[in-house]
Amino acid sequence: MKYTEVKNMVSIFKKKAVEEQSDSGEEPLVVLRGLEKQEVSLMEEKRELLVLKEKLQLKAEEKIEIMKRRIQTLKNEISELRHQCEELENSVALT
Repeated sequence: MKYTEVKNMVSIFKKKAVEEQSDSGEEPLVVLRGLEKQEVSLMEEKRELLVLKEKLQLKAEEKIEIMKRRIQTLKNEISELRHQCEELENSVALT
């Protein structure tokens, strides 16, 4: 689930919460059931957000590792090229 989808769900839940709060003339049992339903919905939303957060953190960590490997590869290539240039420079200087 993407962040935007979760964000849309949050706005729907907020609208429902406002609607439920405006019905103050209802029976206490009805209000209690509505609040329990809202609590379950919010707990589900929290669970989904935690799952999304974990996925995004893993994705970020993977990207970091990929970039570190690329950087290390480039450093190695640069070092090798530098060494080759020095060798060529020394052989050109000898002639």
